Amino acid sequence: MFKRKNILVAGDIMLDEYKFGISERISPEAPVPIVSIIKTERRLGGSGNVSMNVLALGLTPIPLCIVGEDKEGEEIISKFKEKDIITDGIIKIKDRRTTKKTRIIAQNQQVLRIDEEETDDIERKIEDKIVDFVERNLKRIDGIILQDYNKGFFTKNIIDFFCSLNDKVIVTVDPKFKNFLEYKNVSLFKPNERELEQVLGKKFHNDDEVIEEGLNLHRRINSPVLITRGKKGMILFEKNRYWGFESTAKDVFDVTGAGDTVIAVVTSAIVSGMDLKRAAMIASIAAGIKIGKLGAVPVFKEEIEEYLNEHKIYRRGKKKK
Repeated sequence: MFKRKNILVAGDIMLDEYKFGISERISPEAPVPIVSIIKTERRLGGSGNVSMNVLALGLTPIPLCIVGEDKEGEEIISKFKEKDIITDGIIKIKDRRTTKKTRIIAQNQQVLRIDEEETDDIERKIEDKIVDFVERNLKRIDGIILQDYNKGFFTKNIIDFFCSLNDKVIVTVDPKFKNFLEYKNVSLFKPNERELEQVLGKKFHNDDEVIEEGLNLHRRINSPVLITRGKKGMILFEKNRYWGFESTAKDVFDVTGAGDTVIAVVTSAIVSGMDLKRAAMIASIAAGIKIGKLGAVPVFKEEIEEYLNEHKIYRRGKKKK
């Protein structure tokens, strides 16, 4: 299904910290729960989680991101090295904090999230380092994922540079609000429905409105568009047509990192030779698996294959008779 290809994962990285505990009473100081912490875990988040999803599918991720010269940045680098992933594309910036998100979880429910970050745009000298790294490694890159969390990695110059590469290599985008409409002429643009509502300044009331605005976006940025809709599934827009994919999730346990899984799977599928429709179907299955897990954790190719076999779906997308 997935071939051994190299995917450059460029964008905002973060360290995800999970503090698991038990909450049995409310604080006498304020109407908030008291959580007794039992254990703490730290994982790669943002573009780092996308890299882990790419790795879990059997492809090789090449991370390109920025971190601070701090212990969180060192931990991010260490976690990549533990997986034998090259870290030449991780750029350290002095006097800049590495993004860290801490989630407090009690009885398998997220109670609180604390964000520690800096979101100023990177300087020109860092832009130059990013461009230089890509140009030196382009020949061994089969696909590029742009993972934008509005943390400062994607400036106008960097966005234009990556979009200009789409005639040489597959470029897919997972956008956020700030730079949403700057991405044009790419292989796939993957917003979620809420992000599109934010950009348009309107609330969708039915499927017809989503389809209309999805087609408008598809034409405006001259790119195929995959809108993720949580429990409602996804809609793919390509060549002025659209296809819907229902969610395969049995239970919605945690949506954290579901978008990371989708962009990793759909890009890995495309670079492995699948057409967009087939790739989106596979990504929809992966998303259903992901939201049945707690936290930003990857979906493995074996889990997808198990689902396909269980539901008697050929790898070419046809059901067995």
